Amino acid sequence: MNVTSVRVTLVEEGGWTDVSVAAGTPLRALLEARTGAAVPDNALVSTASGTPAPLDAVFGRDLEDGAMLLVGGRATGRHAARRLFSARSGSRPARYGLDAASVVLVALLLLALGWHSVLATNDERLPMPARMGAAGLAAALLLARMIPTRKHLSSLHEAVAVLPLPLLGAATGVLLAPADVLQPTTMAALLTAWGAGAAALAVWLRLRSVCAATGALAWTVAAIIVSAVLAFGIPRAPVAVIVLAIGAVIITLVPTAALSSIPDQQLLDLSEQRAGSRGVRAPMMRPPDEVSSGRISRTLAQAESVSISVGVVIAVVVVACSPAAVSIALGSNAAAWGARVELALVAALLLLHPRTARSHTERILPRLAVGIAAIISILTSGSQPGTMTFNLLMGIAALAGLVSGVIMLSSLGRRRSAWWGRFGDILGSISGLLALPAAVVAAGIIDFMRQL
Repeated sequence: MNVTSVRVTLVEEGGWTDVSVAAGTPLRALLEARTGAAVPDNALVSTASGTPAPLDAVFGRDLEDGAMLLVGGRATGRHAARRLFSARSGSRPARYGLDAASVVLVALLLLALGWHSVLATNDERLPMPARMGAAGLAAALLLARMIPTRKHLSSLHEAVAVLPLPLLGAATGVLLAPADVLQPTTMAALLTAWGAGAAALAVWLRLRSVCAATGALAWTVAAIIVSAVLAFGIPRAPVAVIVLAIGAVIITLVPTAALSSIPDQQLLDLSEQRAGSRGVRAPMMRPPDEVSSGRISRTLAQAESVSISVGVVIAVVVVACSPAAVSIALGSNAAAWGARVELALVAALLLLHPRTARSHTERILPRLAVGIAAIISILTSGSQPGTMTFNLLMGIAALAGLVSGVIMLSSLGRRRSAWWGRFGDILGSISGLLALPAAVVAAGIIDFMRQL
């Protein structure tokens, strides 16, 4: 009996995948079809027993049905190209980080200068020509950074270089805030928010990249939230609690958002399929576009860019909103218990959900955000060692460290435990399901509706 297809299991860096491949297909062809790029000759592929599998091995002859192949993810496809690019670039990653840090530092200094002029008295306020010169400097730096110097940047470098640019627009807006209005702080806040939003939209219109589109959406939503808070007089702490929960839940939608720009019919190669119908008036199906290695590479690059950009935005949201949630959690009413539960659920979700991500950056960013948020919350709470506040914050930080340690130890073994993986899936799903209701309780919305 001739075997027409062979079913194998590929164990890669991001997990395992069951695939069905036609008999007679070389192993190299399967790996190139999955990665969308050429596979180097030194790719590490072995069977479950540890025997190396050559890339010219043929399914159905050399590799039998039901075989398990261990694939070294860092040595195949896009990962090999990324390592080669990093090796050739030398100190370029450090240079990109220094460039982004310098832009953020200049933007924060100009923002501080603008807000000092808004909050200061008439004698200490900077004159308008000086503020206009500083605003012109911020706008010129923004225009200079909007000119793409290199076309080939990694997703992380692009996110680091593009996402902070709207801070220069925010600095430009607050520096141009008039001082003779009835509410100068409100006007300055609106100009800061919409200056950042306008700069983000300008960056997107200039670069037309997925990362720039993500930044434009994030900064525009932030400007809308700030405008709504100022217009309706909504307390800031409840809004921060709701935004924290929504930002944490969005991390579960990253895989869907990464492939949102691809039509459903393009996810399958239907070039050999034919559609039939019972009647002659059935609509004609549009044939899918040709699936090529270049198209697959662009799709994977866009998906990775969306994942990392959204991860950076979520990390910033968590760090910015956690102190407000901690301030509510230090109370003794029902809202305080809701904030405590929300903090625990958000920490669990951000620690557990990224463990199956393919990219190291996607796995590190949410967990790094939890650690930074815990440190900032402890420092800004003003609590002393031995108090209930300090013990509560240290308990949350210890729980986050314990979960991270369990995840690390479970992934270091030669065989990953299915029980730990299933437990993590269940706990992550429960955390994502209950985070937003806990935020509603912490924001006091239930008490407000009860009073109505």
